[in-house]
Amino acid sequence: MSKKVALKFKVEKTPYDKDGNGSHYKTTRIDVMAQIERLWGTEGAMIFCETNAFKYRSRIGNKDNPEQELLKISWYEKASKIYFDKLGTKEEIIIDNRKKTEFNL
Repeated sequence: MSKKVALKFKVEKTPYDKDGNGSHYKTTRIDVMAQIERLWGTEGAMIFCETNAFKYRSRIGNKDNPEQELLKISWYEKASKIYFDKLGTKEEIIIDNRKKTEFNL
């Protein structure tokens, strides 16, 4: 006869705030996104944000909690738009032969 075992699950608080900001990025003196922009420029930071949003979209529901991933997607898409606007144009820019407009970020 098998013995019944009661399972207890620890409910952990998400490390992200309501805007998708991860608390694990607050441990450095210089913000990680500021470091990325300094190292790879504003265009590089924008592309980084776009690719991260794409990554989270492509795996949604397969790794982390979908609500948490939606927060991350939203955060990276908003950050990408900020970098796009910072580049000084709302019409288009060309990066690696790809036309970027405010509508296809």
